[in-house]
Amino acid sequence: MTMTVCRECSADISDQAAACPHCGAPLKAVPASVGLACNTCKLALLPITTTNVNGFVGVIITIVAVIGLIAFLFNWLAGLIVLAFALLLMIAGRTSATRMRCPKCGYYAPAKL
Repeated sequence: MTMTVCRECSADISDQAAACPHCGAPLKAVPASVGLACNTCKLALLPITTTNVNGFVGVIITIVAVIGLIAFLFNWLAGLIVLAFALLLMIAGRTSATRMRCPKCGYYAPAKL
């Protein structure tokens, strides 16, 4: 194991490390065979998974939840059933997407069409 210098903070670090333990900067550039590299700093892009609720489904969930709360004031069982339905809509309406992001500069790769 040899020591090298971090190009961001100039700390002495192992050449086997994937990132600098002091500043967190990635140490290795992406080989040409990988193909997914940041346009600015030429480092490997990392996959980031995000989970969102669809906008239209979010509006429907809000409406159903309000109806459930109103129903709960008059009949607790009916209110609980409607609120459970709103929860099921929320679970069913979740979508997740994986995007590629540079760990150093925050660059996001364009989505593939």
